[in-house]
Amino acid sequence: MDAEQDWKRSSTWSVGRLAQASGLSVRVLRHWEDKGLVRADRSTRGHRRYGPDQVTRLYRALALRRTGLSLSQIAALLDEQDPDPAVTLRGHVEDLGEDLRRRGELRDRLVADHGEDAGLAAWRDATTLVTWRASLAPTAAS
Repeated sequence: MDAEQDWKRSSTWSVGRLAQASGLSVRVLRHWEDKGLVRADRSTRGHRRYGPDQVTRLYRALALRRTGLSLSQIAALLDEQDPDPAVTLRGHVEDLGEDLRRRGELRDRLVADHGEDAGLAAWRDATTLVTWRASLAPTAAS
């Protein structure tokens, strides 16, 4: 391996190393590559290698994903193909507001019908049902 190849390899990230550093799985990174969110160069052996610009793009994609934007919206924003990013982001904020309003109404209905521990009661009911069904299942000894 010559000095230039050695330098390039040391300044790039493998898919496994980038997955570990970003908290994403290798499978998600490959999926995001298919969707155009990240792009990997290929080594002479065909392995994915991510340079500094690609790592920066990934972290931008992660930040946008945490806001709840879809993968296609993120790709368009990162590729500067969205005709008006401000409109897209304002629309997303409005959608989030509507979602929060609906969830608040649902929470209020549950509390009105079942009290503050409605979620805990539902969890206990589900746990009891699972435990009861498990007790009916045949055991290995029978």
